Order: sequence, then structure tokens, then C-alpha cells
Amino acid sequence: MASSLPDSLLLYIFQQLDSDRDLCRASQVCSRWKQICSDQSLWQCVTLNTGSASNEVAVSLATLPIRCSSLSSLVIKQLPSSIDNQVLTAFINCCPNLQELNFEDPAWRFSSFSMATLIAHNRLRKLCIYISSLGESDVCLDLAKLSSLESLVIKDIREECDDEFCFLQIKYFLLMCRCRLKEFVLPDSLQDCLSHEDIQLVMSVTSEKFSSSLVTFRWFPIDASVSILQTYFALAQIKQVSFSRLDFESFTDSDWIGFNYLLQRIEKFEIWNSYFHSESISRLHTLFPNMNEFNCLSCELEHDNDLQNLVSKFKMATTLEIDLQYGINFNGLEYILKNFSKIKILKLSEINILLLSEISSLLLLFKEDCLRNLSYLFLSFYNFDDEVEDELLDIRTVKTFRNKVIKKLKLPDLRCIVEYVNVSNFIFNFNS
Repeated sequence: MASSLPDSLLLYIFQQLDSDRDLCRASQVCSRWKQICSDQSLWQCVTLNTGSASNEVAVSLATLPIRCSSLSSLVIKQLPSSIDNQVLTAFINCCPNLQELNFEDPAWRFSSFSMATLIAHNRLRKLCIYISSLGESDVCLDLAKLSSLESLVIKDIREECDDEFCFLQIKYFLLMCRCRLKEFVLPDSLQDCLSHEDIQLVMSVTSEKFSSSLVTFRWFPIDASVSILQTYFALAQIKQVSFSRLDFESFTDSDWIGFNYLLQRIEKFEIWNSYFHSESISRLHTLFPNMNEFNCLSCELEHDNDLQNLVSKFKMATTLEIDLQYGINFNGLEYILKNFSKIKILKLSEINILLLSEISSLLLLFKEDCLRNLSYLFLSFYNFDDEVEDELLDIRTVKTFRNKVIKKLKLPDLRCIVEYVNVSNFIFNFNS
């Protein structure tokens, strides 16, 4: 059967293989497969996933440059500790076009030898490592010498590590780095060991070093004091922000000007654990046209009808997630479904529907043509009244709702999740 497949389809299938070892095995099937497997598009991004056999890793690293002289991205999922660093060094030196290196093995530790090779290579644009890799002295001082680096992603691990020491390494990197980062991602685990002064220091140095280059800066949602907000104002190219506990009442007129200007130019806005007064919502600009994604999570509104006023500012978004402390009433749900014409991903939690008539009205809303772009739908219903459980959203009603949604929208690829939670913590999920 495989012999009847066109080359283009086989090439697509080979692009889905998980590692270079699988690709090499496919190339040994026949001469036709070998020719397709030699396509350079397959060897620009390679994943090493060779288990614990260090000899297989050595063979892969030794022969990769021969097979893929144009290699630009390498993902290493498992690299045994017994592997000789000279092998990795020789490999990097033989890949002149290597620009992205992603270590997905949390056990990996940089040695001075391999780090020196990266510095000498100095063509690396993106480096992705686990925070545990920073557990050796002077690692971040060496990283700071990578003047070509544009993206540094430091990931969390489940195992315990010395977060305070790792934070010290990150601080040294920020103070000594020579690069112009466009993407900087820090692990959420640092949240537990950092003081507000530590966070302020990271934000200040980051905004000073990368004010004209940084596009993406991801960390845990930061408790946004006015001083931290001002560091964000200085990041001229930033495209996404995440704040927690924004104190709108303390905003001065100049703070509102800076905050509105920031929201005008970013593409993703995530806000946590904040209280929206009606007046603070009115101080926001009428519309933020560049905003593609708005996430309002565990927040509280002064009045129920403030939800319509708030989300109306973000009507151009294609991704919307709302999870309010006191839930979403039917009027707020109706407004969102009728007015977000570009929405592709919609997540609404804690929807309060109290009447059977509202269930019928909800189904009618999905007849509207405004949801034609929807590809993902998550609705979570909540009700405090046990007595209406059986007649409101039992399993049969939820299935009927899900089927009618897909039928009315005429979107066969729609992924629809409907969840019902009451005081008994009964949950029903349906995935299509």
C-alpha cells in the first residue's frame, strides 16, 4: 500500500516522525524511501531521542552533520550522562547553520567544555533549557557571552532544585549579557522564593537591557505594582503581558495613559486576581484593535453588567477566556456570543444559568452567524441549587446541547467541551 502513495505524502508522513533514529530506519526500507528521507527539509530540525544507550547517541551525533549539513534546529530529549562532551563539541562544530538548541532532558548539565563550544560557535539564536541546568557555577555568566542569542527559554522541572541559586545565575546573566533578546521565558517555580524586590530587580534590568528588542517576556503573573507596570511601559516591542492583582484605584492619570498605550500595542493580555471597578473599566480605551487574546481569570467585577463593558474593549480578539469569581450571568454570555465575530477559541467558566428558558435561549444563540470562525469551545456551567439539577443540565441535556451546537455552527472540526458543576462536584466532559 505504501508503494502507491505519492512522494509528497510520504514526505509529509516522514516529517511527523519523532526522532532521527526513526527517520534513519525509514530510509533503510527501500531506495525510494532513502531518496525521500534525504530531503533537506527533514534534516533542518532534528530530534534526538535515543534512550539510555550512549553509543547510539554518539553514533547519531557523529553522523548527523553528514546527513544534514543544513541543520538549523536540534532537540535533544534524552542524552545520557555518560556521553562524552567531546562528541557534543565535535557535533556543534560540524553544524555551521545550527541556530536552535533545545534540551528536553532535565538531567542534563552544562559542562565548561560544551558551554565553551557554544560560546565559540556563537551563531546560536535560540536556547531552551531546564532550570536544573543552571545548577552549576558560572553557567549563566557563560550564557551571557552568547552575543547572537535572541531567545532564552528556562523551563520548570518537577524535581526539587536550588531555586535561589538558579535565580542568582539568572540575575548574573541579565547583568552581564551582550545579546539583544527578543524572547525571554522564566520558570514559574521562582515565584515561591523571590521577594517583591527581586522581581522588581529582574523587571528593571530586563526593561533596561532589552527595551528595544524584547517581544515576548513570559513569567508567572506578576503582582503588578505601579513601579513594575512602568518597566513594562519601557518595553517598546513587547507583545504580551500577564499581571496579577492590578490595583486600579492607585492609578494616576499618567499611569492610565501608559497602561492604555501598552494595551494598544500588545497582542495578548492576561490578568489574574484583580478587582474591576466600574470607573476603572470606563478609563480603558474604547477598543484595542491589536489584541488577539484576552484572558481574565479569577477576577471580580463591581457590577454584573460591567462584564459587557469590559469585554467590549476586546471585541477584535480571536481568543477569549473569562473566569470570574462570581460567575457569568446569561446577559454576559449572550453579549459575548453575539458580538465576538472573529472569535476562534472561546473559554467561559462558571456560567450561572438559573431558568429552563435560559437554556432554550442559549441554544438559539448558536444559530447566529457570528460564530462561524469558532474552532474551540469550552463552557463550564455552575449552579448552587441542587433542586434544579435534574431538570437543568443532566447528561442528556448536555449531549443535546453539544450536538445542536455543532449542527447549528456547521463546523465539523469544532472541539466542544461542556462541563456542569454543582455543589456535589458532578462534572461531565464531552470531547469531539
